[in-house]
Amino acid sequence: MKIMDALAAARPADLEAAPDADRRYRDLEKALAQPVESPRRRGRPVRRLAIGVVAVGAAAAVTVALTGHQSGTPTPGKTPGDGKVGGEPIMLAADKAEAQPLGRYWTSDTVWGQSYIVSAKTGNYAITGAGWETFEWTAVKAGGGNLFYGRDLPARPQTPEDKAAWRKAGSPSSFRVWSNDHYQTYSRAAGSWSADHPQAKPGGRFEFSGMGDESRADGVTFDQLRHLSTDPDQLRQNYLQSPGNPAQRLLSVSEDLMSAPVPPKLRAGIMRMIPRLPGVYSVGTVTDPLRRKGIAFAADWPASGPLNHGYGSRTEIVFSPDGEFLGSEDVLTKPGGEYAKQRPGFVINYHVARGSAWRDKKPSPPAKLPF
Repeated sequence: MKIMDALAAARPADLEAAPDADRRYRDLEKALAQPVESPRRRGRPVRRLAIGVVAVGAAAAVTVALTGHQSGTPTPGKTPGDGKVGGEPIMLAADKAEAQPLGRYWTSDTVWGQSYIVSAKTGNYAITGAGWETFEWTAVKAGGGNLFYGRDLPARPQTPEDKAAWRKAGSPSSFRVWSNDHYQTYSRAAGSWSADHPQAKPGGRFEFSGMGDESRADGVTFDQLRHLSTDPDQLRQNYLQSPGNPAQRLLSVSEDLMSAPVPPKLRAGIMRMIPRLPGVYSVGTVTDPLRRKGIAFAADWPASGPLNHGYGSRTEIVFSPDGEFLGSEDVLTKPGGEYAKQRPGFVINYHVARGSAWRDKKPSPPAKLPF
């Protein structure tokens, strides 16, 4: 199995993927592992969750419609990833990222969601269900600890049109939808934060695959990240050592930036590297699922073969103008299959960073909902 093929194959072929809190991590573990024939395995450590309350909150590939791009908006034209045309905005953002400070603890707050179509006598409408938010802090130094939290997010109509249809249906407080082979009910009420086992791991090691031959299955230390070359060409070679198509590599970069306390200078180097990766192109400014404006680069998924599900799509990774990593999303580029009635720009799935930052004190998860 090639790197990330498992994750690619897990992308849903319809709008109703069954939620499974652990499946995302199982798929990442399989997908980010080296092929069997390779002498060196570069998988990342898989995170096993012990949070029962969020067991139905996440899916392997979460599908959220009409959130990151406006419906009916044509997908932007491609700007080749040559580091020149379309590369200037990301370079300016990289300069700002390089100046950001460090801290004793790395925190990551991420948001997931999934689209469902509600059947109603008064008219069908789309909701975001199976919503899940995770919050994790990890000490930079070994022995400093780690703590992981999760909570369910309220289900809600997606667009103003969907909200109008929901109101026409009587404004129900919960939604019963068909999910693969069973019905699932999602509530408009939010869940409470629940913590995994405190100090579940000692801290000091992080998931990161962009070290080339130095990547390890048990993660890397912050000291290794701090001493990794920040030269864009060297980083490009590191990521090119991972087999896979351009979209898979771009998703790998996204997961690294999402999960690891990448030092500011290294993050800036990665941002400068992105336009140089084969098959990566600029799509300009986009709006992410949390309604934040950002600079996006993208790579297309194969138009045929086992990774194609009857429609065209691309993976986009998004940065704020200040160099903050906002997350990744899969966006429809050519309608087909289960998305035959959707328009280019339809967001198929996303995994966004609500807030990834350095802290000097052990943080607590936010009380306010992301939406």
